[in-house]
Amino acid sequence: MTDVTDRLKAYNDGTYDAATNPRGFAGIGGMDANWAQALNDVGAVAGQVADTQGHATAAADGAAAAATSATAAASSATTAVAAAATAQAAVDSVAGGPVASINGHTGVVTLTASDVGAVDTAATGTAAFLEPSQIAGLYEVTHGGSVALTAQPLRRCERATASVTFSLPLAGDCPSGWHRHVSARGGAVTIVRQGGDTLNGGSSLTLAQGETALIVRTSPTAFERY
Repeated sequence: MTDVTDRLKAYNDGTYDAATNPRGFAGIGGMDANWAQALNDVGAVAGQVADTQGHATAAADGAAAAATSATAAASSATTAVAAAATAQAAVDSVAGGPVASINGHTGVVTLTASDVGAVDTAATGTAAFLEPSQIAGLYEVTHGGSVALTAQPLRRCERATASVTFSLPLAGDCPSGWHRHVSARGGAVTIVRQGGDTLNGGSSLTLAQGETALIVRTSPTAFERY
């Protein structure tokens, strides 16, 4: 469990670099390198918290059953309080860690023992959580054909498993910091801009099979590839 908590403390929203910042989420490779592991780490801590909370509940039940004996009731209550404190300490350890942004949402990521899942793309400030079955659409989406990208969420990875044309939203509709990490995994991927916007100074760019690109909104009328 020590390895899990060490990684959770190391994750950050800085630019990913395999040598100097291997736990960064931003930049090329950051999400690929850390997202799946981060979800597993959060799940591991959640399991530990749930186990501890189960022990606390059992202790509390024992205290109620021993109400006829003052000494036994006091002993059970002490055990329940200690277990609850351990559970809360585990929650506080994760909630107070250095992770300040997930999926483009800033604020402290709050975990509770009864509600642990993925970050809701509609959340702002303190991140809300979803059930694990809803995780798939938040990070990696498979595409083919023709797809219009949207101004929300702020950040997202788009994984194309077939040839596809991505249409960017108008840069003026996108918030500062908007970007998409596009990965061509099933054929060529074409990315086109709208209206009078520019994309790398032009109107479109094409990624060959196996290529990736970070598309960043750099002004109200322009996108750049990084």
